[in-house]
Amino acid sequence: MAVTNSTENQTKSSVLGLGALGFLHAQNEKISCSFGDFSSLNPLELLGSHVIFEEYCPASGSVPGSIHSYGALVMAVQVGSVVLGVESQLLLKHDGSDVDDWVPLPRLTVLSVD
Repeated sequence: MAVTNSTENQTKSSVLGLGALGFLHAQNEKISCSFGDFSSLNPLELLGSHVIFEEYCPASGSVPGSIHSYGALVMAVQVGSVVLGVESQLLLKHDGSDVDDWVPLPRLTVLSVD
């Protein structure tokens, strides 16, 4: 009869957790880009960069939709899951503001990266 060392973990640990599974599905989501030879960028590549964005703000009630351009520092990336219906977002610190703002990727177009 074999003896097992009680300090060893007898269960197999999974390298790919549920969070990583959602991340794999979200890696296909790109942010549109209007410069150079790129039609889209991986949002993780923008982390820590100062970026000039164009943001589409959809219509709300009697207020028509609009497009705004601004500069912001990309503070964080929230990776959504297509499977769960959660869209990816960027946490942006707008130029001249101390307030951070989560913005969904589908609303953004990158105009330039500093």
